[in-house]
Amino acid sequence: MMLDTAHRTIRIYLCSTCGMKLHGYTVAALVQHKVGHGADPLAEERAWVERLARVPVVARRKRRKKKKDKNRKAAARTQSGARATADPVAGQVTDSLPPRQLHPFYDSRQWQGLRYRALRLYGRTCMACNRTDGEMHVDHIKPKSRYPELALDFDNLQILCRTCNMGKGAHDETDWRPHSRVIKP
Repeated sequence: MMLDTAHRTIRIYLCSTCGMKLHGYTVAALVQHKVGHGADPLAEERAWVERLARVPVVARRKRRKKKKDKNRKAAARTQSGARATADPVAGQVTDSLPPRQLHPFYDSRQWQGLRYRALRLYGRTCMACNRTDGEMHVDHIKPKSRYPELALDFDNLQILCRTCNMGKGAHDETDWRPHSRVIKP
């Protein structure tokens, strides 16, 4: 092929003959695809050289730069490294990425202490579905957004798995605690 275009990768190509979307093919493979439909290989090669010549060099550089930036960010995440964290209730050590900043409230000592007490007293079982594996959340029965005065009230907390807590959201005030398990600290 001319101008070393055979090894260039085309992100998405819609074949005008069969209507098939081809993702991530090299120019040489796309030419072979068109030859399979009865096209002239030399004419196809010339057409691709002309198409690629029309793509502005600046656009190609921007794409390369975005890819480099993406790779740098991924490398920075891995260099910061996964760290071992211990779950105080289950006594398990798991590898996890550094936690993202959620909200100053969830990083406060008061919340961390209250969360630990709730997990210790109620255990690591979802009160809605009785699931014991996976990520457990200490949920506010009455949402913190509508009842900020109850944010640090132990009687407003229940243990839910991630799925149940995300499904419940801030619109539902269902108390999933069995009445026999409601414990006063």
